[in-house]
Amino acid sequence: MKKGLSIIGVFLFLLVLPFISVSAEAKEVGTFEELMEAIANDKIDSITLKNNIETTEKLNVTHKLTIDGANHTLTYTGKFKDNAETNTTWDGVYVLQVYNTTATVKNISLTGGNAALLVNGSTVTLEGTIDVSGNGFGGIELGKGEGVTTEPKLVLKEGAKLVNSSESTEKPTVWADQTKATISVNGVEKTYEATTDKQVKLTIADVEDIAPEVKVETSKDSNAAITDEDVADVFNESLKADETLKDLLESEGDVTVELVAKDATATVAETKKFEDALTDGIIAGYVDIDINVTKGNDTKHLTELTQAINLLVQLPEMPELEEGYERSYYILREHNGKIDKIEATLSEDGSSLLFASDKFSKYAVVYVDTKIAEDEEEAPETLDAGLTYVGLAVLSLGATIISVKKLRNN
Repeated sequence: MKKGLSIIGVFLFLLVLPFISVSAEAKEVGTFEELMEAIANDKIDSITLKNNIETTEKLNVTHKLTIDGANHTLTYTGKFKDNAETNTTWDGVYVLQVYNTTATVKNISLTGGNAALLVNGSTVTLEGTIDVSGNGFGGIELGKGEGVTTEPKLVLKEGAKLVNSSESTEKPTVWADQTKATISVNGVEKTYEATTDKQVKLTIADVEDIAPEVKVETSKDSNAAITDEDVADVFNESLKADETLKDLLESEGDVTVELVAKDATATVAETKKFEDALTDGIIAGYVDIDINVTKGNDTKHLTELTQAINLLVQLPEMPELEEGYERSYYILREHNGKIDKIEATLSEDGSSLLFASDKFSKYAVVYVDTKIAEDEEEAPETLDAGLTYVGLAVLSLGATIISVKKLRNN
């Protein structure tokens, strides 16, 4: 009987064993020996430097790992080929090598080697500030070593910054050697083909130009305006998220994004649809808000953003408010056949409405006049001057121009 129970126990253990997981570890290191030991331990998935560290050996990452420099420096102080002490003697010494795996490197300086980082058949994501100054032949190499079949990929997350004070034609910040390599910046990817006869060499400016930089400007002939750089970030993300605009962003040339707001009329069918959606109040007028994306003679439309921006829209001519009444407002937005009600706030000067939207088509401005109760004197809700916005657009008959700088021809 006991033997039977033992067999059952072993059987149950074997059933449970595949579901037992070993939790990954995070490790802080302050010495070269601690760093080497942590990198070699595949149970550790995160390493943070407590201070600057000097190394005389190559550091080779072969499992999924995050290395956070915490704004410290990793310096190679060993020797090179033929016992040379200068890093301009090539010996294939990289301060850090990531081999056939995935890794994240953040907020660190890598210096003293032939190169700072080798992405060897791996995907390496950079976060924060990565300083690759002071290496003999350049910063980051994308390669595919012997026996490696995976193409290398370098990913710069949003906000990542490359620094290389020793950058030159012969010491590029990023280069690819005898492989197809992909670089992704803020979600925009570009693939390069490096041959035996020709390396791909990139400066920091070349890398930054992979993702278009959105610059916000106001057209001279319009009283429309967009302020706050966060709006540029929203438009940039939205352009990348729209598959129909992907070709415009990835091809070289100037791209112009134009946000246009103009007074509009509604067809009989549109009028009925808006009036059916009224909960109360009267429609004072309509406004069309469009986003046009143009390259050369080709114009496409961006109809949705990844997040809402605040729009300040001038009111149409309004009927006089009767004595003893107060007036409030809201917006009805028609988009893809659906009408949504959006809260709106009156500006301090009473000439405009503030509301947030992430979809762009036709809007109806609705006002509601309500009789004030006796002994109650309450002004309509107005825009708080201290309110913080994701973005602010003052829209009327006119347009706001958002320009995307020309991509560098690599």
